[in-house]
This record gives sequence, structure tokens and C-alpha cells, in this order.
Amino acid sequence: MIKVCFPLEGLNNSGGLRVITDLANYLSENGLIVDVIVPDYRSDCFYQFSEKVNLIIVNTNSIFGKRLFYLFYFIRYSAKKKYDFSFATGYKTPLFVYLSKLFNFSNTKIVYLIQHYEISSQINFTKKQNKLSKLIKIGIANIGFIVPSIKVAVSDWIKLQIKDPKINVIPNGIDLDVFKVKVLPEQREFYSIGIVGSTKPIKGYDLIIEAISNLRCDLRSQIKLFVLSNENIKLPLNINSQHKIPKTSEDISNFYNCCNIFIFGSYEEGFGLPPLEAMASGCAVLSSDCGGVRTFLDETNSFLFDSGDTKHLEKKLDYMLNNPTQINEVRQMGILKSKEFSLELMLNSYINLLKK
Repeated sequence: MIKVCFPLEGLNNSGGLRVITDLANYLSENGLIVDVIVPDYRSDCFYQFSEKVNLIIVNTNSIFGKRLFYLFYFIRYSAKKKYDFSFATGYKTPLFVYLSKLFNFSNTKIVYLIQHYEISSQINFTKKQNKLSKLIKIGIANIGFIVPSIKVAVSDWIKLQIKDPKINVIPNGIDLDVFKVKVLPEQREFYSIGIVGSTKPIKGYDLIIEAISNLRCDLRSQIKLFVLSNENIKLPLNINSQHKIPKTSEDISNFYNCCNIFIFGSYEEGFGLPPLEAMASGCAVLSSDCGGVRTFLDETNSFLFDSGDTKHLEKKLDYMLNNPTQINEVRQMGILKSKEFSLELMLNSYINLLKK
């Protein structure tokens, strides 16, 4: 019986954690023994694990401090001899899992699931850090790339950044039974626009708001903006806006089905699940050309603007709002393209990789 461990720094509501949850559930449903290890201070589940997954919540009450205690636990248990595979899923974790492997004298194979070029996403775009802290993080990230492991990137763009030809590429997939057209595009309000709200600078929320705010008054006054976020974010004062707080994947799907246009403004993305989900749900996607999204986006199935360029975004959005026919053509191509990225295809690729 194959035993797999997912030692995590914590749970959250990110798209990356959704991929990990889907993978852990799928492996457990296919006969593998799966342990997921998380600290008690970040153990709230947004995505639900299968009953067959062993969710191990570590009690970190200790005189050494919660984070330090969990680090010791992580190194002690994440690559024990009983595990055939241990998944590293963040830029710090390959090093820690490797130390665990050495500590336990185990033959556990490390699988490094690389969902972003994290020197950018987790380090260069992080607020409030000094130069020493940044250099230490970059060093840890680079060590993670050379630690002996089976490396899996979610896009060719990530593989290109790391410059390692041995990296396997398995694109993310989405549940096409959840993310689908429920409300026909012609039944949606034409000026309804959806965006994901985030306080992380790399996500480009402020950039999108600025571009919409700069539209001509006659266009801006007709816009109905839906902002999806679990964060306490500020809505624009000069735009008709609604803050939608999702609790399930169905809530996220329903959000997309409220929108005629979906705007994605990240400066960089390893893959970018939201625009793919939006495409599958029948939105016309306007996205920054931010790296990994090129796995599924091109000029035939979406509208692209230069990453970080507010003026270019504004120009493209103005064009879309004045060209409904082309919006519909691009939308249809997007729906077709999304069918190539099913959750089943992604999960079967991981099963085949582990067997190989």
C-alpha cells in the first residue's frame, strides 16, 4: 500500500490549496494512504478533505513558540520511513522535507509541487521586508530547486523560469461539473464585471479598480462590479459594487455566472485558476499577460493586456464594452478551450507520475 504525506504550512482558501486538496482526495479515493499535516493555528478548512484523508492537526502549544515547534514537528515527521512520497508544496518545504528525510534515514521520495515561481510571488512582491530577510528567503527558495526531488510545475512558464529541463509539467485542472455555464451569457447584464479582490500587491486589485474608475463616465455609470474575496477589502466609491464572500466552490461558480466579463490583473501567475474557471463558466476573460495564464489563454479565446499596464487594461476594457459581437466570439472559444483542462486529466497525470 502506497503511503503519501502532504506536510503543509497551513490551510487557506487559495487556488493552490484547492489543487492540493483535490490531489489528496483523489489519491486517497484510489487506494493510497494519505496523511495531511497542518498546524493548529492555520487549520480552518475552506476546501473539504475526503473522509479517507487522515488530517493531522498538530497542537503547537509549546514554550518554544508555535511556529518553531511546528518546524521541529515538520522535520521530525514529514518524511518518516513509512511514507513512500512526501509532497513539498511551498518554497520553504523542499528543504524541510529533505532535512526530515535525512533525520529519519528514510527512502521517502520528495515530490516538489511548484505552483508558482515563488521567488517572485512570495518574496519579491511581499510587503514590509528588509533586505536580509529577502536574501534569506531567496536562498531557501533556490535550495529548494536543487534538493533531490521529483519536480512538478503547473506550467511551462514556471519550468522556463527555473531553467531545469527535468521538471515535469502537469497543468492544473478544474471540476467542469462545478465550473460551467449555468446562466446563459445573453441572460446576464452586459455591463456586469467580476474581479477577485486581494490585498496582495501581486494580484493587481488596485490596478483593475484604477482602470475601471478611469473609464468614460457613460460607461462607468452602467457597470455593475462583483468583487469575490474572503478578505476585508475596500470597494471603489464611484462604481456600483458588490462584495461576494464565497464559502464553497459552488459559491465561486455562481459568482462567475453573475458576470459577463471577468478581469484578471495579476502581475505574475504560475498558472492562474480564476480566469480558467471564469472561461468555463461563460465569462469573456480580460487578463494580464502574466506568465502561466498562457497555458490556456491566447488572443483567440481572451483579451490580453500588458501586465501592470493600467492604460492598456483600460483601453482593452473600453473596446470590449463597445464590441459585444467580438466578446461573444471570444467567449465561445474560451468555453471550448476550458474543456481541455479537466480535473480528471490533471489527477490521472499525478497518478501516472507516482506509478512511474
